[in-house]
Amino acid sequence: MTFRFSRFLLLAAVAASAALLAAIPALASSASTKTTAITATVTKANEFKFNLSKSTVPAGAVTIKFVNQGSLGHNFTLCSSNKGGTGNSCKGKSTPTITSATATLKVTLTAGKYEYMCSVPGHAAAGMKGILTVK
Repeated sequence: MTFRFSRFLLLAAVAASAALLAAIPALASSASTKTTAITATVTKANEFKFNLSKSTVPAGAVTIKFVNQGSLGHNFTLCSSNKGGTGNSCKGKSTPTITSATATLKVTLTAGKYEYMCSVPGHAAAGMKGILTVK
């Protein structure tokens, strides 16, 4: 192998490596989707109130971890429309009704305001509701 040919191979390898290194961040950002995680907790001290870890989240994938530490059965329902926090029932996605347990709800949200509530009869009317803002 001549010196000229070896130098050509080395330059080609360096150019290919540089191109690969430049492409890695672009591939990583397009392949990964960021999921926002929030926790909605009910405690024995506040049996009819949700405590959210975040009340505003970015648009996109959201995972809601519902933790019921209370002594009554509750669920977490994310309504598909906003009634301004005045509704006591809605259509949307919901966790199962649980007592002293944890459940997870995964949703993809666009910008807007989403009402959430406990859909167990009478619980939203007792104050188990609120608004989640998505920006």
